[in-house]
Amino acid sequence: MLSSVDPTAVSALRNLRAGKHADLYSKLVDLFRVGSNKSLTELQRALGTGDLKAAESVCHKLASSAANVGALIFAKEVRRLETLCSEGNVAGAEELKGGLEAAHPMLMDVLMRVQLKESA
Repeated sequence: MLSSVDPTAVSALRNLRAGKHADLYSKLVDLFRVGSNKSLTELQRALGTGDLKAAESVCHKLASSAANVGALIFAKEVRRLETLCSEGNVAGAEELKGGLEAAHPMLMDVLMRVQLKESA
């Protein structure tokens, strides 16, 4: 399921501390929230103009940030989208992008619940 979050990855990330500061995981989720929305907009624009190189670059960044918050299945699908872009498969890329966009709000809900649970 694209909106799932790997509990093992979250646990490992949660144990990382940024010095005396708050939980690093919460900061990563906050960064992902802002960055993923921007990335999806950039991806839409790149695919809409046929700039597959730019779309590929956006996917690379988005996949990494998704993995950083434990959204491993989402990250895997973004990497698949990156491959479709590098292969020039516009139709496949558009279809997969649609699925990612549909799953993104649910993923954000899950991440927010995990973030609240982990910081409690």
